[in-house]
Amino acid sequence: MARYPGTERPANKAGWQPAAPVRARRSRANGALGIADRRGFVSEVRAGHIRVRFGRRSGSIWLPSEAVVAEPDLQDPELERLREAHAALAGLRLEEEEGGILIVFSEGFEADALDRVRASLGDALVALRVEAFGVHEVAVRMRLAPSDG
Repeated sequence: MARYPGTERPANKAGWQPAAPVRARRSRANGALGIADRRGFVSEVRAGHIRVRFGRRSGSIWLPSEAVVAEPDLQDPELERLREAHAALAGLRLEEEEGGILIVFSEGFEADALDRVRASLGDALVALRVEAFGVHEVAVRMRLAPSDG
């Protein structure tokens, strides 16, 4: 059966869901990547792998599902606000464009989701645009102000 973008909701064998807060395990593989003990959130899931974002301005990394453990919080307010925005939009994946634009792809979200995104990101949100993406997805493009750190 062919997979068409947006026609199936990816499931993770380990049960990870997008926007889940995680911490990279202490392992040789994670240490080699420089992420051991770092906290982030799941930005995309596949059957045996997850994509994890470890910083507001850093890209996401694909990891095996067992390379992380659940965490109650991220301990990084900027990253937590981005995670909250991803969750509010029921994001399936998070990507970046040049110029500091983050794109959350979703199959749809609740009517008040954009208000929650604006409240969560506050002054860091410079611009927000919603557009159709393909047949089954919505892309929410967010331009964020440069971070303080």
